[in-house]
Amino acid sequence: MNENPDQTTLPARKRAPRILVVVNVFRPDLGGGVLFADLCDGLAERGFDVTVRCAYPYYPQWTDVSGQNGWRIRRENHDRLNVERFGIFIPSNPNSLVQRLVYEASFFFSLSEDVSGSTNSMPCWSSALWLAPWLTQAGMPAGLARHSG
Repeated sequence: MNENPDQTTLPARKRAPRILVVVNVFRPDLGGGVLFADLCDGLAERGFDVTVRCAYPYYPQWTDVSGQNGWRIRRENHDRLNVERFGIFIPSNPNSLVQRLVYEASFFFSLSEDVSGSTNSMPCWSSALWLAPWLTQAGMPAGLARHSG
């Protein structure tokens, strides 16, 4: 047998389980942003491949903290997390029902641009039902959370 000891066969790497977290607030936002960041950090520390789809930072000031809010998707890496920031309408009066509805809808429309490739999909409140088919096709578990500041 003519085996070269320098050439070893490594076992195929096992792919880390992937998790997609969709939430409107995330680090550096306060409130729920801190909680979701801690959750995602903990999952990444345990070996999960975590992607977070969130809005650009705005909470608790209710203003565009980053200066980059818009329809462009920005991808960032934070330690072991893949963070994708999506545009959102930030209401000047968060207590206004109309502005709040536009705020909620704008985040879903922004997400739909990347998830479905067009804005023809009709986002709805039951986001888990709306996103589940695409997440399942992508081989990702559907673990979705929503938090309003």
